[in-house]
Amino acid sequence: QLFLKLHEELPYNLTVENEAWQEQKNGSVKIYQVILVGRETYKNIIIGKKGAMIKEISYQARINIEKLLQRKVHLFLFVKLKKDWQEEHEPNHTGTKKAYLPSGHPLKGSKREPATGDYEAWTPSGTKG
Repeated sequence: QLFLKLHEELPYNLTVENEAWQEQKNGSVKIYQVILVGRETYKNIIIGKKGAMIKEISYQARINIEKLLQRKVHLFLFVKLKKDWQEEHEPNHTGTKKAYLPSGHPLKGSKREPATGDYEAWTPSGTKG
């Protein structure tokens, strides 16, 4: 709903995280979500004048979730500024010293644990090869 309502006003570097999902005795559900943005200006855009934009976003999202779950939903949205919420781009380290090496990898200077014999390899014909 954020992107549908805000169009070009909002950059695509935001995320929504679920904080809690509480089943209620009456069959409804309470959902608490946090919208994380990287700049104060984005936070202001999402909240809108006197909270009008976040109220509309919340309403539309709740309606969609209720249709999906086929039950009453109580949706609580919070907008938080969290600079650097996105992780920096990490290049692929395959073949470099930074590459992940599992335990037992020869380049780690250790030996692989011996097989336990509880695994039977698959073969195309289904026969042991």
